[in-house]
Amino acid sequence: MARARKRVIRLFPGSQWEKGEAIQLACMLVDAGLAVQSLDETIAEVAGARPLKPSDFKKKEELAIVYGADAGMFDLLREFPFSVLVVPLLRKGQRIPKLLLPMLLPGEGDVLSLGALGEWRIAPPERVLEMVMGSLVNNDFKGKTVLITAGPTVEDVDPVRFISNRSTGKMGTAIARMAARRGAEVILIHGPMSAPIPPSGMVHPFAVRSARQMHDLVMKSLPDCDVAILSAAVADFEPLEFTEFKIKKGDSDIFDLKMRRTPDILASVGALPKHPFLVGFAAETDHIRRNAEAKLYGKHCDLLCANDISAANTGFASPTNALTVYGKDGGSVELPLASKETIANQLLDIIAGKLHQK
Repeated sequence: MARARKRVIRLFPGSQWEKGEAIQLACMLVDAGLAVQSLDETIAEVAGARPLKPSDFKKKEELAIVYGADAGMFDLLREFPFSVLVVPLLRKGQRIPKLLLPMLLPGEGDVLSLGALGEWRIAPPERVLEMVMGSLVNNDFKGKTVLITAGPTVEDVDPVRFISNRSTGKMGTAIARMAARRGAEVILIHGPMSAPIPPSGMVHPFAVRSARQMHDLVMKSLPDCDVAILSAAVADFEPLEFTEFKIKKGDSDIFDLKMRRTPDILASVGALPKHPFLVGFAAETDHIRRNAEAKLYGKHCDLLCANDISAANTGFASPTNALTVYGKDGGSVELPLASKETIANQLLDIIAGKLHQK
């Protein structure tokens, strides 16, 4: 985004919000306008001096977000020559009236207690921000459903012990966040991960625990998907059986645990006669290209993303990553070290280009 010109406007003096302390800031950017308002019934004053007018917004393509709007101000907003995204503030259980303006509806869990005013529902700031960011990028995935797997899986041994790995889910959730911003409906199937779920209404999370559970849910979800990006660090083996009671240490210095292969999710999807555009991941420590290409062709992927987890700043839990993306046409693209969000966007660029060629 080009460097933005900012205007700071003070709104709603004397608001009832949080004992008279209103969120009183609206920053008008070249690419997007963000208007944040309180519980007042109408748009009050700009800088405490004059009413807010359509002429305050110079560009018709500017986007205004009205945060916490009540029904009394909808008619006023229709006068403005920019796109308006209304974040309605509703009493708990109240139904939103049918309006012509696009709105970001709060979820059932987005409940705000306002003391004597009771409980209201309002979309959280994080979700509003995701909608703003989505308005600033190319929606080249609009109309597409993207399935993404993220995080580790956990294979239970007994009620106390389990086998897992160091994956945090940061790469998978970064891809989910960026795909949603670009217009995709995202099915995010994840194991027990530490990375937070992207706060977007376009991301639909489904939590699983084991590799077998992830396999079954992925296969069930595939018919509705255009793209499948399988970035989860799935366990290769699971205990042969789960022991109902805690295994005691005993006297032996050696403990033998019998294990069996888990279902191979990537191979299962690739083996289907017709499958979505398939992107696999390979976390490697040696012979990166050889191992990646073997996985690419052996499991019938369209793209295979390989990263060297032994390198600095590209392993699990790191905020950065670097990938080599191999294509089934024999080509490859290097994505040098960058934030995982940047890497996610670059990967989505490659996928969008491949989809356009089809």
